[in-house]
Amino acid sequence: MRNEEHRAEDFRRSEAWTPLSEFRYLEQAPPGSDFMFNANSFSGGERNRLFANLGGVDFATAALISGLDHKEDARSWAWIDLDGDGWLDVLLMGPQQPRFRVFRNRLSRWLPDHRSLRIHLEGGNASAEPSEEWSPRQPVGAVVTASWGERKRALLLSAGEGMAAQNQNMLHLGLGSHEGEVDLHVRWPSGRETRHSVSADEGVVHLREREEVAEP
Repeated sequence: MRNEEHRAEDFRRSEAWTPLSEFRYLEQAPPGSDFMFNANSFSGGERNRLFANLGGVDFATAALISGLDHKEDARSWAWIDLDGDGWLDVLLMGPQQPRFRVFRNRLSRWLPDHRSLRIHLEGGNASAEPSEEWSPRQPVGAVVTASWGERKRALLLSAGEGMAAQNQNMLHLGLGSHEGEVDLHVRWPSGRETRHSVSADEGVVHLREREEVAEP
């Protein structure tokens, strides 16, 4: 920021800036000590933000009530259903202490009638060699389009999101209070497509490329 010429001169040359000779971003433990690794903030103590999707119409700020609004830098995060209750929890990493945080999703206490599907995908390639016919066993890039009632949603299986992070190897589909069937259309990385119909009460669904009649 001090090198940005459009900034005011009194801002760039202010004595409030820490001299570079005294600046330490990373602090490491000397040999034999119990000092914990720590780092200064690169974000100026800005608090994290979290937005709740209001049915695809709008978003609401949910950082404060979620507990995710702490002021330490959030460098990396991932979704995971740690307790298998169908609600996604958050893992958060940062350079300050504590470096690793787990945020458990407790919405099941207030929304016990809400359902979700945890979708596990398995590509058809069962060998260690690449295949031009079948998708890899972990079919990164697969797209699942789900339809239930009057709603439709597309989910992408990705290898990771954000900085050096990888989500749980599954797709999570929130269904609200929907009861009945959910139609799933899978487009595999191989180009094949499969269609499945599952119950909203199943919870965990395993979809395998080879088990359905798939058209390339």
